[in-house]
Amino acid sequence: MNYIDSQLVFSQLDAKDSTDVISQLADALYKQGYVNADYKQAVLDREKVYPTGLPSDDICVAVPHTDVKYVKKPAIVFASLMMLALICLLANSWPSIN
Repeated sequence: MNYIDSQLVFSQLDAKDSTDVISQLADALYKQGYVNADYKQAVLDREKVYPTGLPSDDICVAVPHTDVKYVKKPAIVFASLMMLALICLLANSWPSIN
């Protein structure tokens, strides 16, 4: 199964913060029929409780996700950002990254 759709790869995404990044990517998933209408809020809610930012040296990475019940078909979304966005790290065990 191919989880990568060219419509879900974004270079230099213009977003003001991590909530905006997640919202734009969730909207793209919804528009392409990968998730249901409740997916975006579920991801945002989960990210507040269990942040998914990963510590790294050169490239900041986050893997926001939620329960499978919001998914119609699996996919992976990739985005690089135009500007840095504050992302909380996993379980708040490390400081936030930009």
